[in-house]
Amino acid sequence: MRRCGAAANCRVQKQENATCLYHPLLSCTGNAVMPQTIKDLAKGAILEMVRSVNAGTDRWKVLVVDTLTVKILSSACSLSDVTDEQVMIIESLEKERQPMPDTDVLYFLQPTSQSVDKMLEDFSSKPKYAGVHIFFTSRVPDDLISKMKRSVQFISRVRALREVQLEFLSHESQVFLLNMPGSFRDLYASSPGAAPGTPPPHGMLNAVWEDIALRLTTA
Repeated sequence: MRRCGAAANCRVQKQENATCLYHPLLSCTGNAVMPQTIKDLAKGAILEMVRSVNAGTDRWKVLVVDTLTVKILSSACSLSDVTDEQVMIIESLEKERQPMPDTDVLYFLQPTSQSVDKMLEDFSSKPKYAGVHIFFTSRVPDDLISKMKRSVQFISRVRALREVQLEFLSHESQVFLLNMPGSFRDLYASSPGAAPGTPPPHGMLNAVWEDIALRLTTA
């Protein structure tokens, strides 16, 4: 083991690019300890998610993404990064897809009614896939959990359901986007009928800050 020097009891594994046991933002490159970038963290979380499906087997899988997660995926990883992990094809949730009833599917989705409804459609009659592994970008509302449970064809095939807390775009090594186009208006615009310069209500501010905090709480 090599010490990173950040703390007296801090160690970094000797393997190249290993993560510091005490400081997850540090990685070891040979003898030098270098900080991991936002892009590195997002890429690592995505590849860990993909590798967890059928781990230790030679079985291939399908990856299905929605309009947000395709942006998250492409901002952090290359196509070969993902397909090298036994992913045979990456498909859009919103488009018509060929059934693969003998293949497991990995859904990487934002927890919205639209995405969940579209996913459940894949199992409304003849199921499109075998085992189902679902990874949501943030906390799933209780009503969507209940909706998934009511679909017998779907729930009987679920092998995993996780919230990976990865709802931001890592376009550069130290720059990320939250994909919240209305947040500036919500934070700085006055309420209707209020005098110019009047700050928005505390309830609105708290809701925006809570949303930002949830998006940045990576697993």
